[in-house]
Amino acid sequence: MDDFDAVSLYPSAMERLPGFVIGKPKVLEELTMDFLRTCDDYFVEIKITNVGIKRAFPLTSYKTSNGVRLFTNDCIGKHMYVDRFSLEDLIEF
Repeated sequence: MDDFDAVSLYPSAMERLPGFVIGKPKVLEELTMDFLRTCDDYFVEIKITNVGIKRAFPLTSYKTSNGVRLFTNDCIGKHMYVDRFSLEDLIEF
């Protein structure tokens, strides 16, 4: 049985992680979804080609020319850096 602090969500979020990234990073040569599904974790740059559902609080964002991060549904054609979990969420939701 797990005992979590009811006020802090950090420990409960850590419990759901499959593990932590350790070791020296490697440059990925193959960037297909089939290959990425075999990786434990990764960071990639993506180009947004479609936003399926317009959300009140968008999942996609980009930095403006003055360095401000703008969360918007109007990201088609923009580039975004994501990790494994962010990419999976963007695809699913």
